[in-house]
Amino acid sequence: MISHITIDQRDIAYDSRAQQAALSVTVHHRDGATEPSLLVMDPG
Repeated sequence: MISHITIDQRDIAYDSRAQQAALSVTVHHRDGATEPSLLVMDPG
């Protein structure tokens, strides 16, 4: 189960062709494990 998510960088990568922004994050689990992930946002 996920406890929280933290932002790795303050910079957002934007792909104007795909109209999506991506933000690097770290997912923190309740058991102490972590894993890198990518939060992808679109205007939808």
